[in-house]
Amino acid sequence: MAESVIRVRSVRDEIYKKDRSFNLHCYLPDAGVNEKTGLMGIHTGYCLNPENVFFKKMRKAYAERFNVITFTAAYMGVEASLNRKLIFNSERSKITLQDIKTLTKPDRCIDLSHELFLDEKFDLLSDSQERDDYVDYGFCQSLDIANGLYYLIHNYSINTKRIYLLGSSLGSYLSHMVMKFLPKSVKGIIDISGLVGIEEERITNGRYCKAFLPNYFISMKTHSLYEEISQQQIDIRNLIMPEHFSPSQAKVVMLSGADDIMVPVDKKMQYSKVLSERGIDNLLKIIDDSSVDGKLVTHSGHSLGSNILGIFDSLFPQFEELFSQNDGMVEKSGDAYRYKVYGGYYETVMNEFIDIKYHES
Repeated sequence: MAESVIRVRSVRDEIYKKDRSFNLHCYLPDAGVNEKTGLMGIHTGYCLNPENVFFKKMRKAYAERFNVITFTAAYMGVEASLNRKLIFNSERSKITLQDIKTLTKPDRCIDLSHELFLDEKFDLLSDSQERDDYVDYGFCQSLDIANGLYYLIHNYSINTKRIYLLGSSLGSYLSHMVMKFLPKSVKGIIDISGLVGIEEERITNGRYCKAFLPNYFISMKTHSLYEEISQQQIDIRNLIMPEHFSPSQAKVVMLSGADDIMVPVDKKMQYSKVLSERGIDNLLKIIDDSSVDGKLVTHSGHSLGSNILGIFDSLFPQFEELFSQNDGMVEKSGDAYRYKVYGGYYETVMNEFIDIKYHES
């Protein structure tokens, strides 16, 4: 079957409080949907466009191979990121862009964050007009994916024991956030180098933070609509908060690089402990130099220099039987969850779509 694009309603944005919807890119198996057909969300790095050829091929291949409806959300910030630029800051940088070619190698991940400074610029944010789309660093982004999943569950007769999320880096982080918002529905996650939270300096305009480019880290000056951010907004984005996770039958598999400075191993281990404390079965595999095979994994830093398609191809068949050992329950209309944060709590409510509101204590 041809790929379809569905317009799905989602939550209001944090800054302008505007009603929103987004495009959900889906591929159904050529044989159609039957009693065994599951769902598979695929989201990789920073705000990647679902119309990317890589995503399209992956959605089609996995829909056929695994009998799932595959989907990728054009979540909050994807459109804005199509006009994102990273501009070399010659005043701060101690090396030139030409030096990078001699310093970086495909078989290692190096830290250039003290030598190379780039300034982020979104062309769409350059004037004072209200924006329908901007990068919101995890909040609406994850709720968009959750709403896409919720829509597909309630509009297709799928096997609710087979609902999976595959991701890397930001995409993995968003997958875990979706599990936080839909603890019944998500049955399995495969995570490559997923973040465990979003730091204040990454969200706030004009601050420098570490950013990852293929095989090396830089310091990046953010271009953001957030001039400041509250503690409660940081808290709701933080995965290392046990009280935010309801007990779940989900199974989680995480691959994390021993030398990943963006997601340090101790943070990932802390998150694994949170999941265990909440009764969520999880496996954390630390990839060090001895695990680098030069094919699926080329280094032990962020993203593992990985052949993402190859890793998913090898891992998913191993774990699907484990993932599918559940009661098939999903969230339905009327369900609600609360997430305690500094000064109050957020509450999600499921009706026609998943909505969320903040309440002061």
